[in-house]
Amino acid sequence: MLFRELLEDFLQCLGLISLISIGYGFFVRLRPVWIGQLATGASIAAAAAISMAVPVVIDGLFFDLRHVFVLISMMYGGPVGLLLTVLVTAAFRAWTAGPAMAAGLVGIGLSAGASIVLAHYVPKVSVSERALFLLGASFISLLSLFLLPGSMLTTAINKVVVPLTVANFLGVSIAVLLLEIKRTRWTHEVQLANDARFDLLTGIRNRRVFDRVAPRLVERSVRQQKPVGVLMLDIDRFKSINDTYGHHAGDEVLKRVAHLLDDAARAGDLVARFGGEEFAIVLPGANEAVSRSIADRYRSVIQSASIVVDGKVIPVTASIGFYVVESIEDLEKILRKADSALYRAKTNGRNRTEGWQPNQLSLAYGQPIIRR
Repeated sequence: MLFRELLEDFLQCLGLISLISIGYGFFVRLRPVWIGQLATGASIAAAAAISMAVPVVIDGLFFDLRHVFVLISMMYGGPVGLLLTVLVTAAFRAWTAGPAMAAGLVGIGLSAGASIVLAHYVPKVSVSERALFLLGASFISLLSLFLLPGSMLTTAINKVVVPLTVANFLGVSIAVLLLEIKRTRWTHEVQLANDARFDLLTGIRNRRVFDRVAPRLVERSVRQQKPVGVLMLDIDRFKSINDTYGHHAGDEVLKRVAHLLDDAARAGDLVARFGGEEFAIVLPGANEAVSRSIADRYRSVIQSASIVVDGKVIPVTASIGFYVVESIEDLEKILRKADSALYRAKTNGRNRTEGWQPNQLSLAYGQPIIRR
């Protein structure tokens, strides 16, 4: 009879876990993050309340699997989810009252503490170590049984401790398995999305994003009757850096320069790695004077930076060409004009800023863009 009732309670717990898992697959996508945590916490708290509403009754004692839900609340609902689940379960237990109320409230507190520990360690450990953590967490709430009156404690130890520990362990293990599948899938989706938007080496936006976003920024500025500056920046003598210090040093230089550019950018500017050692920057609202000033600031920041690789200081400078757009133009034409200005900066001595000039048109269209 007892086994059947515990089995029914366990199967009910599995059903609730499945519903939480389905909801979590949606809630984890909500932004800001706390909204998703609140929704997840609410679903976990509701499941715990349902479990407590249909307990297994043994000699006047009420047992349920609320601790499964308290244990997972911090891992998947965050502090908001934990607080909500603890408040709901504690309020429900206080409302039912009875001689075992103190033990029930202490058990909830113990599970809440275990939930915090699980949230900190479970994502970092191996599968076998995770099982040990979950087993210990499943057992810890049962320590509160020692607060029961003598006869109730004897009944609990003789009839409930072992099956309830097993049920708690299996319940929380299955919950973690299902929810981790959902979280891993979401993390993978986010990573794929980031890989499609950000340059893997430097971490700033990539050419794909630039080609998609830059025309929008140009069009918006032009429609607002504002100029927009487009900069092409190239690291000077980058091949020499690779040859002298090694390709790993070249990679470090690229990363450092990218971070310098990104940090120095204004709000609303677009900074992207265009390819190789070249970067492209869009400056909405920037006329020729502003574009030149910003370009010179970028050069100064790069030149004054102390880039150290393997204990060696690598001197780095950059050349910049820019073009100011004042009417709707094709992005390829814009980039060719900025690139022709960059070509002039290179041929005039490097580490300088040059703006596009109309007499450079034949050079821009007559020659392919060469990445230097």
